[in-house]
Amino acid sequence: MEQSSKRYCTIKDGQMDFGSQQELTDWLSDKEGKRLEFKVVNQTRSSAQNNSIHLYLEQRARVLDEQGHTMQDVLNAIRRAEIRVTMLALKEIVWKGLQWVMFKKKSTSKLSKSEVDRVYEVCERFFQKEFSDTGYIPFPSKEIEDYENYVKATQAIKNF
Repeated sequence: MEQSSKRYCTIKDGQMDFGSQQELTDWLSDKEGKRLEFKVVNQTRSSAQNNSIHLYLEQRARVLDEQGHTMQDVLNAIRRAEIRVTMLALKEIVWKGLQWVMFKKKSTSKLSKSEVDRVYEVCERFFQKEFSDTGYIPFPSKEIEDYENYVKATQAIKNF
């Protein structure tokens, strides 16, 4: 299997800046005929923030341990925390939890098309059973998107 290699750049004045032109030329030399993928990456947390996260959690763990609390106590308490449902929360906790149990894959980018379908089926079955008041949500597809746009356009014309 071919090893993936990454090269980072920044955008300056509408141009891609790779730092050293020679390094870029050397890197591209063995990529002849290959497809390159460009991806815009938002700035993530800083190293200082990462260090702060670790320090905070270390301090919190020490205090909890000193007071005699266990991870079971924390896990039981987190179930009572009021956390708003978001797409990312569902993806990280529900979808990725299911895909790990089903296929031992951590990233959605590693799923095959049929595996995506299977995770969706189990996921939707779970929501139908546990939250039946939320209704059935079909897996989005181009046909559904086109139909929804048609319905919106038709409704807009009727309301005109």
